[in-house]
Amino acid sequence: AAIAAGQYDHPGGLFYGGHSRSPTCDFVQRELPAWIPAGSEAAIFIDLHSGLGRCGASTLLTDLSAEERRHRPLAQGFSADEISGMNASEIAYPARGTLTAWVTARAPSAQFHAWGLEFGTTPGLQTLAALRAENGQHFHGDPASPAYQEAKQLRPDLAYATGPEQVHRS
Repeated sequence: AAIAAGQYDHPGGLFYGGHSRSPTCDFVQRELPAWIPAGSEAAIFIDLHSGLGRCGASTLLTDLSAEERRHRPLAQGFSADEISGMNASEIAYPARGTLTAWVTARAPSAQFHAWGLEFGTTPGLQTLAALRAENGQHFHGDPASPAYQEAKQLRPDLAYATGPEQVHRS
C-alpha cells in the first residue's frame, strides 16, 4: 500500500507526485465547468486507471463509505467485492489528493458522483519490478545500453489485459 500511495519527497523515486499540479489536473480543472454546467441535475465522472487488481478484473474505487456508496446508481452495477474504498482498510491503497475527491468537492449538485475505475493487469510484484527497472535505468542507466533499452520498452501487459481470456469484466 505504501508503495502505490505516492510520495512527494524524492523526485527520482517511484510514484513521485511532482512539485506542482499535473497537466491532466490542470485540464480537468479548466474543462469541468463546461462538461457539467451549473444547473445540471446529475452527472458521473469516471477516472480510468490500470494496474491494480486481478488481471482483466475491474474495481470501482471511491472516497465514499461503504454505506454511502450502496445507494449510488453506478455502484449498483458492481458486486461488493468489485468496489473498494481508497483507504488502508479496503483492497485499494490509501490515496490522497485524488482527482475524484477534487471533482466531488466542486460538484454542482448532490446527484454528482466521481469514481475511479481500475482494471487489473499483471501481478503486483511483476508490475513493481518492471517499474523499478525502468525508473533505475531512467535516472542511472546508459541510454545506449541494452538494459536501458529493454527497461524502456513499452510493456502492454502492465497497462491492459492482453487477450480476451484475461478479461473478467469490461
